Amino acid sequence: MSPAVLLRIAIALLAFAFVFGVIGVATPGWLVRGGIGVGLWAACSEGSCARITDHDPADDATRAMTVLSLIFTVFAMAFVKMTHKAVIEATSEVGRKSKITAAVCFFSALLMIIGLAVFAGNMESVLGSSISRYYGYSFYLLWVAVGFQIGAAATLFYLAKQIDKEKIDRKS
Repeated sequence: MSPAVLLRIAIALLAFAFVFGVIGVATPGWLVRGGIGVGLWAACSEGSCARITDHDPADDATRAMTVLSLIFTVFAMAFVKMTHKAVIEATSEVGRKSKITAAVCFFSALLMIIGLAVFAGNMESVLGSSISRYYGYSFYLLWVAVGFQIGAAATLFYLAKQIDKEKIDRKS
């Protein structure tokens, strides 16, 4: 595949990750039980929502990690555009830029995973193991976003490997 196609795939994966991430972070479907949905910012029951005002450190950590992940996803999209410009201009920076962008994608995914793990661990300690709970669509949307972030990173690492291989082939 050409570098331009790989970069388009990476930007599409990152765009999906961002959209799924924003929906997951913003909606109150992280934990659902008995008609009540709890999110990072609000709890909703039968159409009415109340803002979550307590500042549990675990909730704050989850909020921070997920929002930082989204910010780094935006940075990664900007880096992909810069890498695409390097491909168009046929500069020698394509391999290096795609490796840096892939690292940003992996870091973004790691932040999201940490946020999700903190939330799940906090729910386990708050609710205990005897109470059944169901993680809702928001929680799972963020896992899908993580998959897209990792897919984008893998695509960019593949691009860097392909560029490096072309450099070696040209030298020999």
